[in-house]
This record gives sequence, structure tokens and C-alpha cells, in this order.
Amino acid sequence: MEDRLKGMLMGALAGDALALGVHWIYDVDYLRSNYGEVRDFLSPSKNPYHSTKKKGEFTHYGDQILLLMESLAESNGFDLNHFVNKWQAFMQDYSGYKDQASLITLQNLQRGSPPDTAGSPSNDLAGAVRSVAIAYVYGEDLDSFLKFSTIQTKFTHADPDVLLATRFFALLINRILKEKTPTESILELSQSSFKDTNIARWVDMALTTNASTMEAILRFGQSCHTPEAFPGVIYLIKEFELHLERAMIEAVMAGGDNATRASAVGMILGAYHGEGKIPKEWITGLANLDRIKSLMARLDEIRLMRQRH
Repeated sequence: MEDRLKGMLMGALAGDALALGVHWIYDVDYLRSNYGEVRDFLSPSKNPYHSTKKKGEFTHYGDQILLLMESLAESNGFDLNHFVNKWQAFMQDYSGYKDQASLITLQNLQRGSPPDTAGSPSNDLAGAVRSVAIAYVYGEDLDSFLKFSTIQTKFTHADPDVLLATRFFALLINRILKEKTPTESILELSQSSFKDTNIARWVDMALTTNASTMEAILRFGQSCHTPEAFPGVIYLIKEFELHLERAMIEAVMAGGDNATRASAVGMILGAYHGEGKIPKEWITGLANLDRIKSLMARLDEIRLMRQRH
């Protein structure tokens, strides 16, 4: 179980770091001709969105996963007010890219909105993927996992589609941690708990698409918006379920918001295969590795303490 949990979290973080140098390049021909196949971390010095970052660091998405991990560690579990205060202080002075979800949430907090109503209307899938930090502590406790992952997502992303995706990822991860296979679980969930929802429609799109990764992602859409990003994630899991490394490379090479896409794919397939299937250089190359390992050790203590009680 611990290897699956570590694979899930490290997969999400590695996916974000892998995409950093080529994040938001939508022209896939330009991406390939100028960078080749991205198989390792790259310096983002030429990336206008992340020029303040260094090779092996995270986009603003990965930074917020790490921030949520810190809040969980400091609070002995999830505490919305603690996370909100920590997030607000962090984002106010953040030197990296601030997306619309963060800017709007900051503005709402400054106007006096309480945390449970401060969230932006953003439908970016990244809000749901940030829940991987919640999953590391609560992934085996489905009720708590569903509750806290939804709360943390809604804090910055109040769009119904993102909240629906958050719930789907929680149920999916919980199954995978119990050694269920990803694609089978995706199909079962779409036909039961998510029947007649957008999730079911997006899953059907992904599972019935027979095309190359580039063609499929271009068909679904390359952006961060959940209606475009979610089917792309499901497609990659279906196509490369047994090949985590290839899935994440394909996620990055499809361009657009490849950071969210690769992070989500790394999260799901990392939970399935475990940390051992993630290329070692994608772990040792993380700029914040010592900090991550320290936080994971503390979160392990919290998880085990919860299990004993």
C-alpha cells in the first residue's frame, strides 16, 4: 500500500515537473521540432509563464500540491482554515505564475468572503488534481477522502464539473489502492455512480476513441478546462495503462496544459504501479526532493496514527 501511495503522489509531482519546461505550448509540431521528445526535466527559462522557475521545480499547480502537503503535516490532517491562511500568504507573494483561479480566489478573500464561498468559477481540472495530497493521508478512508478533497477543490475551483471530477478521482483512487485496475474501474464508475453525468459522457468519448495521442487530445481539446482535459486523461490511462512512463511522456508531448494532464495521469498510474515504476531520474531530479520526502514521512505518521484510532 505504501508503495502505491508514494507512486500516486510522486507520479503527480513528477508529471508536473516534466511538463514545466514546455507548459502551455499548443503547437505540437513546434514542441517536437524545438524540444524533441521530452523524457526528462527541462529548464523553463524560455517559458514566458514559468521563467522564474528552475529545472526540476513545479508549475503553480505542483507548488499548491506541496503547499497542501505542508498544511496537512502542520495540522495533523486536513484543516480548511489552516490551508486557506497558508495558501493566501503564499499566493500573495508568489513569484511564479498566478492563474485566474488563484487571482479571483485571492480577490474574494480580500473582500471578506469566507473560505467555503471564496472559490473562483474556474473549471480548470488542476483544482481536482491537487487533491492528491488529501489522497496520501485519506485515500483508504473513502468518506473522509470524498469530504476533504471536495472542500479543498471548492476553495479555489467552485465549478460543478471540477467538483464532479474531484469526486470521480477520489472514488477511482480508492479503488486502485485496493488493487483494482484503472480502466476497468473507470468504466464501472462511469456506468454506476456517474451514470447520466458529464463524467460518463467524457469517459465514453475517451474509451471509444481510436486515434493517436496527438489526434485524440486535439479532438478533445488541449486546454486546462475540465471538459477538454478530463477525457484526455482518461484516454491516456486507457491507452497506456501498463506503461506509466510512456503515458506521461505522451501527456506532455500533446501540448497545451500538459502539466495538469501529466500530473493527473501520473497520479492515477502511479497509484496503480507504485513508486518503483516511475523513472528514478524523475524522482531524484526534483528540486524539492528533500522537502518532499520530509513531508511524506510526516504524512505517513499521520496516516498510520489515524488507522490505529
